[in-house]
Amino acid sequence: MIGVGVVARDAEGKTLWCASVKLGIKLEPKLTESKAILIGMELAAEMGHDRVVFESDCEPVVCAIKKKAPGCSSFHLLLDDIVVATNRFSDCSWSWIHRDGNKVAHELAHVPPLVLGRKIWYSDFPDFLCNLLNSDLQLNVN
Repeated sequence: MIGVGVVARDAEGKTLWCASVKLGIKLEPKLTESKAILIGMELAAEMGHDRVVFESDCEPVVCAIKKKAPGCSSFHLLLDDIVVATNRFSDCSWSWIHRDGNKVAHELAHVPPLVLGRKIWYSDFPDFLCNLLNSDLQLNVN
């Protein structure tokens, strides 16, 4: 089972929502990171976001997305899905962030209980996230 964490912020950095998603599959790390980005894109589209910047702490995946790297591996098939999903947004860009600035998503990926499905918080974020939300914002602004 893999866990995925997603955080959505507005242009000023205010947290709009957070999600924890558990999938009944096991993937190698690069595929997990790619799947996490795709899930984040799907959630952002569901929430009606149109102008988006997707951030990930997995630099090789961000670089491959930006380059639209060709290939026929499982990784490249996920990249193709990501490229197609960009059509759901009027403005879509990519950014690599250091792992220290992505702690909220990391924690959300490991939220217990480890059951399949997703949990989305629109407000009243869990206590364990509140300090991390502020700390990630400060690290990513500086």
